[in-house]
Amino acid sequence: MGRKGTFMAANIFSDFFEHSDPDLVDNADTRRRALYAIDANILINLYRYSDDTADQYIRALGQMQSSLFVPHQAIKEFWANRDHVRKGVHHSEAKGKIESAKKVLIKSFREWSIRSNVSVDSTSSELVGGIDEAVAAMMAHIDASSSNHAEGVTDAIIAGLNEAIGDRVGEPPTASQRDSLLAEFNNRVKAGKDTPGAADIGKGDDRSAGDFIFWTQCLDEVQRLRSGAEGPLDLTIVTDEVKEDWVRPSAPGSAKRARLGLVREYYDRTGGTLRLVDRSGILEIAMSQFGADVTDAAREQVDNVADSIGTEWTKEIVESYMNVLWNLGSAPQLKLLIAVAVAVHEFEWTGIWKDDAANLVDRTSLQGFTGAFQTPFKRQGFQDLNSTGVSDPPITLDWSTQSFEMSDDSVAAVIVDVCGEDEDYTRLANEARDWIRSGVDLTPEGS
Repeated sequence: MGRKGTFMAANIFSDFFEHSDPDLVDNADTRRRALYAIDANILINLYRYSDDTADQYIRALGQMQSSLFVPHQAIKEFWANRDHVRKGVHHSEAKGKIESAKKVLIKSFREWSIRSNVSVDSTSSELVGGIDEAVAAMMAHIDASSSNHAEGVTDAIIAGLNEAIGDRVGEPPTASQRDSLLAEFNNRVKAGKDTPGAADIGKGDDRSAGDFIFWTQCLDEVQRLRSGAEGPLDLTIVTDEVKEDWVRPSAPGSAKRARLGLVREYYDRTGGTLRLVDRSGILEIAMSQFGADVTDAAREQVDNVADSIGTEWTKEIVESYMNVLWNLGSAPQLKLLIAVAVAVHEFEWTGIWKDDAANLVDRTSLQGFTGAFQTPFKRQGFQDLNSTGVSDPPITLDWSTQSFEMSDDSVAAVIVDVCGEDEDYTRLANEARDWIRSGVDLTPEGS
């Protein structure tokens, strides 16, 4: 209670705005304006939709053009990752799963033959050959479809985005500005301040600081637009980002909210409200506030793709997983992970013997060795991996056969791909290849 004669107009959120519910801010207030900042993953995901859905999505963004902003960092990441997704990640994933199924079929058939004392005759060979031919035909069909899809959608999506976004792309930072941003990023992380990109530490400055550069470009654009204008400017970041350096912890299924420190930082600098929405959320806004027309079928596809992404071992998730192992000082486990990936992906082996695995990492015993593979999924500090929905590590120990096995061939392919871009991982991958080529015993088929 205030002193006598003192009028108090404050409420419980007056000095703690970051704890307020952004959905309770009066958006009908005509003095409030909003800017919608598009992250790279929203643009890249256009290649995961059908042609019609991608076209409707782009048109919806075009309806919002006057309120859109695409930071230069987002465009930079879009061009850097576009080709990988454009070629059809789902195509390679399908091929990996088909190849895995083929190996299971052939291995199971041979195991039956051995246990039933059935000799390998011409009929058995023909059956196995038939599987090989069928799989080869499937692979060829997928490759042809992938090529046609990539060639057909490339110009349409780029042309559509260019028209929808127009001149709403931010300016690139100068070399000196970029150096200053990298220094600020590292200082904030060391100080423990809420900082986008903090969860990517270990990828190198340019890659770790990407989210922070995106964030600062958003702030700079808001301040530029507010110059000479009345009232606050709210910022809605449109992203499918789920890492803990952006999103505050919440119960499953609840609304995605920005970290408290980021909400406070934005309010202190602009007086506005910070929100996060995902790829489906921005469609709802485009329809309800900007008059966009999006069919139920297109919205359903966007929702379904949103549900499927993050439950698969994408390149980004595998790289994050490997970074976690590296930062935990689990280089032996990482070396074994890469060795199994190389064996599965390049040499078509299902795994390696436990004893050989111990020799590879110079251990007499593997007691407790596999715990590190599970750690990134249980450790509190790595919610970015937990939130992907990937529930199992890519490598497992099968005590029945005393071997290490890769859970999915597509995971092996992604790991090998990542190893080609990082010096430390490439060194481990080369060691793994040399070790395999030295004639190490492998898990024999049908064992």
